[in-house]
Amino acid sequence: MHKFKSCILSMCSKISSQSGRIKHIIYGIFVFIDDLNRVKNMKLEQILKDNKAEGNEKHLPVIEIGKDHGKNEIDVVRVFVGKEVPHPNTIEHHIAWIELYGVKQDEQVIDLGRVEFAPAFTNPNVRFQVPVTEFKAFCALSYCNVHGLWQNCMEL
Repeated sequence: MHKFKSCILSMCSKISSQSGRIKHIIYGIFVFIDDLNRVKNMKLEQILKDNKAEGNEKHLPVIEIGKDHGKNEIDVVRVFVGKEVPHPNTIEHHIAWIELYGVKQDEQVIDLGRVEFAPAFTNPNVRFQVPVTEFKAFCALSYCNVHGLWQNCMEL
């Protein structure tokens, strides 16, 4: 795999500067493949980290509930990573995605959405319009391509 990766990256460096986006995409694919190889034999308990894990200040998804400042005052659940310490945002080290789940009053778990982020171009900060009163808890997951999967939950 390493020789193949070196060969492809070498070919990419020969592509003109106008095709830099192609090089960026190919490199991102290799980063993703490396991530998959690293975690394929791990158990969920080894993968999923929470507020007790080292490095949580810049990896833990933070959940905040508020109102949209528009005319209708819609409920908004905001999820972001890096409240205490900003998370790096480079191709080599970034938050790839955030997911939000809601637990309804009857214990049903609802997948409320997932947002993926382009490394180096977007920050891990997202808002979901959700009828908050229908839920008793929210759980967020975030994935750092270097440090793995992080979770945080908030009971209402």
